[in-house]
This record gives sequence, C-alpha cells and structure tokens, in this order.
Amino acid sequence: MLKPTNIYRSKYFTASLSDDPSGIWYLDVSCKTEHDGVPGKVVGHIPLCLTMKESPDGAMEATLSVMDDQEDDSVEGQNDGSVLQFPGRK
Repeated sequence: MLKPTNIYRSKYFTASLSDDPSGIWYLDVSCKTEHDGVPGKVVGHIPLCLTMKESPDGAMEATLSVMDDQEDDSVEGQNDGSVLQFPGRK
C-alpha cells in the first residue's frame, strides 16, 4: 500500500522533494549506476510546477507538471554554450 513519505526508495533509485529560496520545488532522483565495473550514482533535480485551474463547474483543480527551460527567441546574440565531446573507446 502506498503511503505519504519524505523519501521513496526502490532497488535502483531514491527520490525525494526539495525546494529552493525562489519557491520552486524539485523532485530529486538518484540512481545507482555501474560503468566498467565501477559503481557510481547519477543525480537529477527535476523542477515541478503546481498550477490551480478552474474546472467547468467552478471547482478549483490542482495540476502537477514538470518545468523545462524554453529557448527565448526574442534575445539575439545568445551564447549557445560549449559542446563537450568525449572520445570513444579504442
């Protein structure tokens, strides 16, 4: 049975919620990995958005979604950032 908790743990990953001073909540996910026999961990921070919408009958409904960075096409001359390249195995 599912119950509310601060941390979700499974065999392969752990998830929890955190927030920052700006008021954005994050789903923090860490996953165990292994590469060439070396154990490691990958950590991701997924920003969440809670939006209140009015339904047709006038009731308020909460909608939970993930947030994603969107390109702002109105700004010209943006730096596209650096491209990292990793050589393949030989």
